[in-house]
Amino acid sequence: MNIFLSFKGVPVINEEYLTVSQLNKYVKGYLSKDSKLKKVYLKGEISNHKLYPSGHHYFTLKDNNSSISAVMYAGPAKFLKFNVENGMKVLVQGNVTLYSNRGQYQIQVKKMLEDGRGSLHIAFEQLKKKLNAEGLFNDEIKKSIPKFPKRIGVITASRGAAIRDIITTIERRWPYCEILLFSSLVQGKGASENIVRQIRHSEKYNLDTLIIGRGGGSIEDLWSFNEEIVARAIYNCSTPVISAVGHEIDVTISDFVADLRAPTPTAAAELAVPNFKEIKDNIENLNFRLNNVISDRLNSYQKRLDDIKESNIINNPDKIYSQSEIHLDMLKERLENSSNTIITKKELELDIIKESHIMKDPYSILSDKENSLDFFKEHYILKNPDKIIDKSEHKYLELIEKLELLNPLLTIKRGYTLAKKDGKIISKSEDLSKGDKLEIQFSDGDINTQVL
Repeated sequence: MNIFLSFKGVPVINEEYLTVSQLNKYVKGYLSKDSKLKKVYLKGEISNHKLYPSGHHYFTLKDNNSSISAVMYAGPAKFLKFNVENGMKVLVQGNVTLYSNRGQYQIQVKKMLEDGRGSLHIAFEQLKKKLNAEGLFNDEIKKSIPKFPKRIGVITASRGAAIRDIITTIERRWPYCEILLFSSLVQGKGASENIVRQIRHSEKYNLDTLIIGRGGGSIEDLWSFNEEIVARAIYNCSTPVISAVGHEIDVTISDFVADLRAPTPTAAAELAVPNFKEIKDNIENLNFRLNNVISDRLNSYQKRLDDIKESNIINNPDKIYSQSEIHLDMLKERLENSSNTIITKKELELDIIKESHIMKDPYSILSDKENSLDFFKEHYILKNPDKIIDKSEHKYLELIEKLELLNPLLTIKRGYTLAKKDGKIISKSEDLSKGDKLEIQFSDGDINTQVL
């Protein structure tokens, strides 16, 4: 049994062998008694941030050379005035403690202020803006992902959860597809160059789709997929590319430039291939519907055929000809009757013409016409054409005399005047009002006046 003594509240170890729990408990107690660690001020960059439903924030606080695990519980976190994000530079106040279950040294954050964004996030935003301006993210240039691929390439680490999830998902959903792994470094020095090399190498294999990605991690772990050379290699790849980097909350430059972005490697596999079971069910459903349609159509045709077979025409074909013969006889009879009627009528008309006065004495017509012509020659008008002109001239003079009698100027010449208002003749005093201006027309001139 291990025995602990206490010296000024700090446990003291007095046995050679301890359990891990005992050691962690000792270290935690020792840290809690150090006054310098009770209120520590740190600045650094947030990485691996996770917000749990409880409201607790777990993250790593790092600088260029070191990192420390950090936790900010829901109580103090509710006073934050900003959303905590990876890559954010912050100023924190808290106490140093030990998480006994894992033996993990950490800072328990009480207060946090924003101190700007990290250099990696600045580089990310700058490259994103540059490539977007060049059109590398345009939806119009993105290629469609084939629906029924025969060969899919995967660029990721050969050992890791990502490739296992992709292979398992594709084999389960679409076992007819061949999977080619182009093993590559996915983080660290040389990873981006390795990814570019494998993208170019994959184009020799006549792939239908290329999946590029890896599992989750910090922004540093995923940075290879934020490199410009990787983005341009994906853009220039002739094979449709699905980007599957990290978890759903992780976003990289590769996601923007790829033809399709998947939230996880497993989701990428689901997007790359159809679901065999769903297709099979759809085919069976279509087959069932097609069989029903064919069966209904056959039954309909069979019924029509049976009706035809049972019809009177099929069973008594002679009736077709007998009816036609009767109809033909009736037509022949009607034709003969009509012909005879027409012939009889025309013969009668011909007899009338033969017996007419014209046919018996055609010269009598000419004699009548000659008499009419002689009559017109002796007519009064033809012998006295000037009389027509004299009569018209006399009528014209009568009309002129009538117009002169109606002419108002003759009235003026006889000593009368003509009053006008606004160019219109005034015939009644009631048409005038006080102040109206009038024009009085005399035989020798006009004057203007006003009604008083």
